[in-house]
Formats: sequence, C-alpha cells, structure tokens
Amino acid sequence: MPFNGTGLFERIYQWVNDEANGLFVDATRTDTDSNDIADGLSNCITRDGQSPATNDIPMGENKITGLAAGSVGTDAVNFAQVFVAPSWTGGVTYSGGMTGSGGMTITGVVDLDGATSVTVPTRTPGDNGPDAASTAFVVAAGLAGILPGQSGNAGREIVTDGASASWGYHRRRDARTANTILGIADNLHLVDITSGTFSQTFTAAATLGNGWSVMLRNSGTGDITLDPSGAELIDGLASYVMYPQECRLITCDGTGFTSVVISPYFKEFATVGANTWTKPPGYVVHEGEAWSAAASGERTNDVGTQSRGGAGGGCYPFRFLASSMGATETITNGAGGVAVTTVAAGNAGGDTTIGALLTITGASHLVGGAVAGFKGISSAAIASGFESVAASTGTRPHVWGGTNPSSDTSSNGNTATVNGGGCGGSVTASGVIRAPGTSKRGGAGGAASIASNGTAGTVPGGGGGATQTGTASGAGADAITRIWGIA
Repeated sequence: MPFNGTGLFERIYQWVNDEANGLFVDATRTDTDSNDIADGLSNCITRDGQSPATNDIPMGENKITGLAAGSVGTDAVNFAQVFVAPSWTGGVTYSGGMTGSGGMTITGVVDLDGATSVTVPTRTPGDNGPDAASTAFVVAAGLAGILPGQSGNAGREIVTDGASASWGYHRRRDARTANTILGIADNLHLVDITSGTFSQTFTAAATLGNGWSVMLRNSGTGDITLDPSGAELIDGLASYVMYPQECRLITCDGTGFTSVVISPYFKEFATVGANTWTKPPGYVVHEGEAWSAAASGERTNDVGTQSRGGAGGGCYPFRFLASSMGATETITNGAGGVAVTTVAAGNAGGDTTIGALLTITGASHLVGGAVAGFKGISSAAIASGFESVAASTGTRPHVWGGTNPSSDTSSNGNTATVNGGGCGGSVTASGVIRAPGTSKRGGAGGAASIASNGTAGTVPGGGGGATQTGTASGAGADAITRIWGIA
C-alpha cells in the first residue's frame, strides 16, 4: 500500500540505498516502484472532479472554503445558506431550539404543533405589517389599544361607526320623520317613524347580506310605503303600505326581505268619498267598525209646525278573513246631509261601503242608518240584529243603528245609542225643544232651535239639529271607517 493508513505515502524502494548496496537499475524493480506511486495517486481526490471519495473524509478541524451554494438534495450547503439567509422549499423538522439573528424565508408549511413556545419580537402597537405578533403585542394593540374603557360599561356591546369603536347597544331607537334609506348601519336598530307619509327605501339586499335585520315601526299618523331596491321583493310583494301603529321585524336573506308583524296597524279613514285600503301581508283577519252619514235637520219656517232633527248614521263592527279581501278595497265614506235653508225636510246622509263586502245605509230624515248589505248575512238577520231605531219602542237604548228623531207625540228617538250616531234635536209644534240623541261611541246629534240655526251633528254619524225659523238647520255628520289587523 502506498499510504500507511494515516495519510503518509511510503515508497517501496530507495534509490540511494540501492546504489550503496551495489544494486543497479532494474526494469522490474522500477516498474514495481512506479506502479506503487500510481496506485497512491489513484487514491487521491482530483481537483477537476474525476475521482469521487469512497469513504468519509475527516477535515481535522479545518474548513472547506470557497464552497458554492448547494442546489439539489445531495449537494453540500455552505455557511451562508444555513446561517446568513436560509431558504427552504420543503418541510423542516427541528427537535431542539432554534435561534436566528437574520432573515429567514420559508415557502412551505411550518408546523409548530410540538413546540413548547415560539418567541418573536414585540412590535409597536399600530403596526399592521406581516410580522408575527407576540402575546404582548396582542394585549397592547389587539385589546387594550382597541377596546374602549371597561369601567362602567357592564352589559354593553362593542359598536363601530366604521372608524372607531365604542360601547353601546345594537338594538337602539332611531326616530325619523322622512325617508333615509335603510342600510348596514341600521342592523338590529329600532327605526321609529314618528310622522310623515313617504316611501321607505332599502339598500340592495346583496349589500346588506344574509342575516341583516331591522325593527321598523310607524308610530305616526301617516302611511309608510315599504319599497325595496329595484326588483327586489318584501314578503313576496314589490311594495306595500305600513299603516299607523304597525311594527314589523324585517330580515334580509341576501336576495330579498321578509317580515313578521310585532304589533298590528290601526287606520282611520276620515275622508268623505272613496279611499283606497291596501291589504298588508302577515294578517289572518282584518276587522273594524264603520259608520254611515247622518241626515241634516228639518226647517219649517213656522213656529206652529213641528221641526224634526236628522236621524243618526248607523254603525257596524265588521270582521273579514284576510283571504276574503282583495289586494285593495275601496272604502267609501258617506257625506253628511247638507243643512236645509229652505222649507224642507232634512237631507239624507250618504252610504258607507267597503267594496262589495259591506254597505251601511245613510240616515234619511226620519230613519237612522242601518246595515243594508253584508256578505253572508240574510236580510232577515240584518233587520232583526242590526236595525235602526225605526222598529224600536219606548225608551229602549239602541246598539248599532242610528237613532230616529222624536215627534210631537213621541220622544223615543232621543234616547241613547251605543254605537250608531245620535239624532238631531227637534222642536214640537207647541215650541218644546227636545234634546238631541247621544251615543257612547258614535257622534251626538246637534241641538235644535226655534229661531236660531240648528247645530251640526258630531262626527261620526250625529244627526243635524232642527230649526223652525232660523236661517239653516244643522248639517248631518260625515261617516268614518276604522280598520285594524289581527296577525
């Protein structure tokens, strides 16, 4: 062997020794010596990479310098790759601690599940860079630096105006008197419309998102039309009216809106003539009460002739299933009889109707208003159950019909009615002024006079007072209709 096992090359022959020993140059001995040298050289690592190592090579506490950066899995790595700017594209597993003072880029997954702790520097609060956050940073910036003060705020919630957070309540009341489009900021609020008649608009459902909700209340006296964005629907409708006193919980599913009635509506139609009622969704029954108009008082222009007041308008408490009513119904309130300025009997009051569902006849001069037509009730039932006082006798109080005026021989018409309108006061031929009729819930009749004008009846359905020689009798009172829902 040319090497002795410790890295020293040992020759087989020494030419000086051979000369001293009288040995001459010999081809065989020369080849043996040269072959041994060749074997030694063949066991060396060539600088141009022709011969790879065949065993581990100890460096004897020395460095390999000038080593290029490794690029494939079997390459050695240099110091800079590991400690100056390490970069891994695959998984790396450490079983001990790792401390780094420079940058390190990792493009694979870092699994720290088995680590007892990971220490990172604490950044300055307000820094929103990509650095890892320490627990100290989270406490300082994530909680104490963001949350409002804790003292005195038990039970409150964090709310934001889009720029800063504060303590408050999501379910709070916002009073409004005009349209302000309902938006994200109204989520969980009670929007209370205290006055006005207008269309309430909505932000697009897709913008509000699934889960947005608002409590909407109409606490005023106007009518509020709910009008979602574009072709979007609310309760399956393009729009509908929220009548006074109604409150609804409205929710969004991201494409449209649905609502639940929290408190029902109450609407009074007091305008004479045709009124349009639009059926709101969410109700099983719609009920109410309607009055017909009263007659005006009589004018005789003669103190020796009796002059009778106008009869009172009738009243009826209706109750309809929502399914039996149209999307809209025309409610027509009758007009009170016009005051008489000539010598004539009082003018009749107008009928009140709810579409084809109900008719309450207006009062004539001497006969109080009564139910003339009701879907599902026979004429015999009408006559016996909801009569005017034309059939009454003595001083029996009346329930729904308007009272009739008294005559020279009878004062039964001037008794009370519970719901219909009271009749107007009368004057007998002998100059006795009879008091007008009264009503618990309808309008009272107007007072009569011998030489002055008769007094107009009180809405709803009060008959006009008579006069003998005054300029004009009292006018009959107009009709009104009240309707409300039962959810």
